[in-house]
Amino acid sequence: MPNNEQSDVLLDACRQVGRVLGVEIKSPTDTYYNLYSRHPIFAIARASSAGVRKVSLRDDWWQQDGGPIVGYHIHASDGISFPVALLPTNTGHYHFDDPIQKKRRIVDTDNAGQFEKTAFVLYRTLPKRALRHIDLVRIVLPTIRRDIFTLVITGTVGGFLGMLLSIVTAYVFDTVIPTGDRGQLFLLGAILVFSALSVTLFNVVCAIAVLRIEGKVDATLQTAVWNHLLSLPPSFFRSYTAGDLIERAMAINNIKLVLSDSFTLSLLGAIFTGFNLLLLFYYDATLALVATAIFVVSVCCTLLFGRLRLRYWRESVHWQGKNAGLVLQVLNAIPKLRAAGAEESAYRLWQRGFRQQRQAVFAAEKARSYQTVFTAFYSVAASMILFAIFYQRSNLTTGTFLAFHLAFTQLLFAGLQLGGAFVSLLSVVPLYERLKPLLETTPEVNDQHKHPGQLSGAIELKQVSFRYTSNGPLAVDNVSCSIQAGEFIALVGASGSGKSTFIRLLLGFETPNMGMVNYDKTALNELDVQAVRQQIGVVLQNSQTTAGDLLTNIVGDSGLIIDDAWYAARLAGLEETIKHLPMGMFTQVGSEGSTFSGGQRQQIAIARALAFRPKIIIFDEATSALDDTTQQSVMENLRQLNVTRIVAAHRLSTVIHADRILVFEQGRIIESGPYDELTAAGGYFAALSAKK
Repeated sequence: MPNNEQSDVLLDACRQVGRVLGVEIKSPTDTYYNLYSRHPIFAIARASSAGVRKVSLRDDWWQQDGGPIVGYHIHASDGISFPVALLPTNTGHYHFDDPIQKKRRIVDTDNAGQFEKTAFVLYRTLPKRALRHIDLVRIVLPTIRRDIFTLVITGTVGGFLGMLLSIVTAYVFDTVIPTGDRGQLFLLGAILVFSALSVTLFNVVCAIAVLRIEGKVDATLQTAVWNHLLSLPPSFFRSYTAGDLIERAMAINNIKLVLSDSFTLSLLGAIFTGFNLLLLFYYDATLALVATAIFVVSVCCTLLFGRLRLRYWRESVHWQGKNAGLVLQVLNAIPKLRAAGAEESAYRLWQRGFRQQRQAVFAAEKARSYQTVFTAFYSVAASMILFAIFYQRSNLTTGTFLAFHLAFTQLLFAGLQLGGAFVSLLSVVPLYERLKPLLETTPEVNDQHKHPGQLSGAIELKQVSFRYTSNGPLAVDNVSCSIQAGEFIALVGASGSGKSTFIRLLLGFETPNMGMVNYDKTALNELDVQAVRQQIGVVLQNSQTTAGDLLTNIVGDSGLIIDDAWYAARLAGLEETIKHLPMGMFTQVGSEGSTFSGGQRQQIAIARALAFRPKIIIFDEATSALDDTTQQSVMENLRQLNVTRIVAAHRLSTVIHADRILVFEQGRIIESGPYDELTAAGGYFAALSAKK
């Protein structure tokens, strides 16, 4: 836990950042500080239901808008660093409140080097419930209000300047040219040049505003959606392949790109439409009604083409997701495919899906080509209609009609632009439909769940039953048992007897159909299950390594140091092996641990589970690939730890020293007791051990 002064200053800095982001920053309890010891800001973020990530302040960071930052300012007088809120200003720089000098300071060239290179960024997270599209809007809108205001102002000025062009045209043809007034012509020409330059400038401002909107939406939405995805219950991930799930989650990026462009076009199109309609009705109400009808027809026809393309967009994104899942599976299975000589079969399987996707894309593009032809034809036809009506009506002067036609052309262009924006919005529909299952799934932890505090290691199951499908057999059938803190429990039984499901229930990966699982006499479904898991060292049957060095594989980004990694490696029986490697702890593991044997990969997984000194250890066949000597060494090291140990294994040498052995058969605990007692009883376990 940090000292009180540092804690208060950090909390104040986080609250300043939180006010900018619209996040209520709460003071964490001592329990949070103890559990999130890598840095107190992680405890603050967890207590406030906010996200946090570590960033590096490089080069001219203070001249770029990276959003509000929690940084550390180093005072030259004593070298002590204090946390400060680095907040962006309207001038494109940062300012901070100096806690020593008690004044606000601007970050500039002179003091930019007085900040530690490591800083932290807080970010908003989505509500911990099933989400709707409006929730995505709410989390983004506060960050882009100023840029939307900029678009509205520049669009309004641009619309006025566009209207000015029509007015000047009418005046030139009706007044200046008949009178031959070259002075006025020169003046009006200068006005039009100024207007054109102004429009160019406003277009640049609009483009910058759009880029800012895209950047802010990207930073806010992508982070929030991925945070939401990682908070979903494990059962959700069984329904999708990894590749398909990535495509669904990344759909938010495509939605962002479409919406940022469509929103801009819609906003500017609506503004220009309003200005030009006013001008048309000012010149001639009858012709204006005709122009309005032409405008409405153009928008409706464009939407019809978009509706036609929507069907093919749906097919395209569907097959794109399936193909992404298949490609990832094929890449992961290349050694197996080569061993079976099945490369050609895998290629044909991919080709079938790819062909379906390309056919859908081709059909959508074909519909777009029809829309392009219609747009070109309709623009000419609309002008011909106006000329025909003007021919029948002689009450408009030449200048007025030219001005009217110019305004109408701008109106028609805005209408086609508006229709195109609506069509682009339609393309969001299939993307959102793929994202929807992810958003509508409720996270496994919400604000009603209590933090467990520091676990003692005591666990209790009361009449727990569970089945994977509604009509399937019970994988765990009316199981009740009490596990004391520090006890060594072994799980034994044939394959499919319920041991792994029992462990999944303990970890909250599955929810019992009946009964309850308690930690320290509190039901697991009432606790923050993620905080529970953070205090459990787990090695499952399918535990894998990640690409990177051994140190990263063992401690990750937990804030632990290399000494903790050596401690864990010693317990896992891996210390001597690592010492003999040329690069030691910095040896590269390789993709999926391909540079290490199966037993060594298990030892790395065991070291990772033990590195943070958990109060509970759960192993599911975690030593199955180890040789007898190494396995006995690992189990002996575990016996020295004063923690709760739950181990599922088939080897008798793994369970012989357990305080209790739970014997599973068809999802039930049929025997329970120490090794000697069960062996002497002559029951199921005795028969099982006799076979081995």
